[in-house]
Amino acid sequence: MSKRICVWGSSIAHGHNDAVGGGWCDRLKKEYFKNGEWSLYNLGVSGDTSKDVLKRFKVEHKARHPQIVLVAIGINDSTFDKVSKQCRVLIGDTKNNLQKIIDLAQENGSKVILVGLTDIMEELLTPIPWNENLFYYNKNVKKYDAVIQEVAEKNKIPYCKMQGLLKSKDLDDGLHPNAEGHRKMFERIKNFLEEERII
Repeated sequence: MSKRICVWGSSIAHGHNDAVGGGWCDRLKKEYFKNGEWSLYNLGVSGDTSKDVLKRFKVEHKARHPQIVLVAIGINDSTFDKVSKQCRVLIGDTKNNLQKIIDLAQENGSKVILVGLTDIMEELLTPIPWNENLFYYNKNVKKYDAVIQEVAEKNKIPYCKMQGLLKSKDLDDGLHPNAEGHRKMFERIKNFLEEERII
């Protein structure tokens, strides 16, 4: 039986906007299917926050028993809601949610890797065209990314940085990578996993 990798995240992990390769997760899946040693499950759900992932994590993890867990979540946490006048998930709650996800995964023997947040085009996302109550700001994305890195360092687990990777031409709607953006993410994550000797 092949070893399992499971990826939890939101629409970017799910592969939104990549009609060519299905997103960075699917590209990774095809890459590691080649030798038959690994299988990959994409558990990205569009719109999810760290709070949403935490709610479903235990059941989905138990069903698959992965050796490796990639957590690529937090960009939706950082969105500013003009109604509540605060971020969708408070930064302290994001930190706590990530810690709980890590604890649940490690309790069941999985190696955890945190994937950092990608760049955005703020001018296209203030407000978000598909939800005019929500706004993405670069300063918030960077703050939440720093928390993800902090949690990784605290737990002595790998953190794969995404900031600085994607340019405007790689983001069709300002948030979701296009096919080229997903290809770049795939290459960085694949290289990271191999350089860190995780795979």
